[in-house]
Amino acid sequence: IQQKIVIKLKMDCDKCRNKALKIAAEVPGVTSVSLEGDDNDRVAVTGVNVDMVCLANQLKKKFSSVTIPTVEDLIKADEEKKKKEEEKKKKEERLKKMLRAAL
Repeated sequence: IQQKIVIKLKMDCDKCRNKALKIAAEVPGVTSVSLEGDDNDRVAVTGVNVDMVCLANQLKKKFSSVTIPTVEDLIKADEEKKKKEEEKKKKEERLKKMLRAAL
């Protein structure tokens, strides 16, 4: 299952941010790593079958405060987007049929 895990860390400098990204990228199963948040204090990790506990423990060795605020399955999010797009298409088709019938 492909997941997106957001981890909040206490990072003060760019060197700390780079170190956090490097540590997160080395965990097995991780496909992409990025910084998020207003202060770039969150690390967003995307991957398949990523062990969250292992990831948090690796980061906790270097950073004092590590929390995992969100974990979401990307497959479900993609399915929801597809359903919404299909509904929009159906509505558009209905409107077109109604307009054709009115003319």
